[in-house]
Amino acid sequence: MNILITASLIATFLLTTPDDNPDVKQRFIKQLQPAHLLCNGALQYLTWSLATLAHEEGHALADKMLFNATSSIHLGTDTPAKPWLTVGNISIEGFRPYLGYQHSSLVDQQVAMVTALITGKTVPPNQPINQTKNKCAIKLMAGGIVGALVYQLVKGIRHGAFSSDASRALYNKLLSPDPITFHHLVQAFIPLDTDSDAAKVWRECLQVPEEYIQAVLDLEIGPGLDIAGEIYCACRGADPTINAPVHSKVLIGIINYMCRGYAKFSI
Repeated sequence: MNILITASLIATFLLTTPDDNPDVKQRFIKQLQPAHLLCNGALQYLTWSLATLAHEEGHALADKMLFNATSSIHLGTDTPAKPWLTVGNISIEGFRPYLGYQHSSLVDQQVAMVTALITGKTVPPNQPINQTKNKCAIKLMAGGIVGALVYQLVKGIRHGAFSSDASRALYNKLLSPDPITFHHLVQAFIPLDTDSDAAKVWRECLQVPEEYIQAVLDLEIGPGLDIAGEIYCACRGADPTINAPVHSKVLIGIINYMCRGYAKFSI
């Protein structure tokens, strides 16, 4: 389904981009060539996978620091599956670079803690309820925040943000918005589905009523913000010298959202 939608969006882009500005079409068509798609796809897959790994390691680090728990990291899927490759505590169980999950050795104890929070009972080992709420919130939000920070660091190194002209590079490159950072921050704060990190924070730590969480999910605010981030980055990153029409930039942003993790286009 996603392939058909993406193909339709690409066709719409090519058909609706005015012929009086051929540079826009030519630049996009050049990016569809097999060699470019292969290199572009490999780079996008690696960067999204790295950010996902950092995201899950963020959960694991917080779990270790707050609950003294050991963790295993599972990449490529958000549900348990047979591993394709295992290195240490990291398993690759699928090939979707934007998905992953962390399994804690104390997951049963944490479930008991959450149950105690909901019922208002004392949480073993006799920790104050609010303190445990805060710990759970930190652990759940750590993934998205660490994923965003690690990718910002990698992006800064890649663009030479720590060279002699660091202050200007830092402003122009390191702190410039990008879809990967935006996505991981959205994951930390806005529910994307019923089992997402932010949904758990809202439900278990902030005790937001379930109907409010469901309303956010029904309105698809999280995915909407993700798409808006892609569109913003596509518009901001467009070459000003070719004067691409606004609707073409918007279409590029939506195409990038549909292809995230596998390809990224620009005009």
